[in-house]
Amino acid sequence: HVSAILRQPMDASDESEIVGNEMISNQNGTLIHQFTVCYECGIAPIIGARYKCLYCPNFDYCERCFLTQDHIEYHMFLKKKKAKFC
Repeated sequence: HVSAILRQPMDASDESEIVGNEMISNQNGTLIHQFTVCYECGIAPIIGARYKCLYCPNFDYCERCFLTQDHIEYHMFLKKKKAKFC
């Protein structure tokens, strides 16, 4: 399975690479998880690291909430901080 990488100019001074539902800002290399909402604070999109619960469907934390909130003790999270290029 190969994902296409699309280059879309954001404005005249910025370009971003889009891979699936993730966008990488070329200005500072920040990962933006489009269409992803933090379960705790409601921020959308999640910018930077995203923490996805491996047990609960549609359960994501931004980095701030992951570090400050409690979730079910035995649930593990996947930390997504880089886009994967296929």
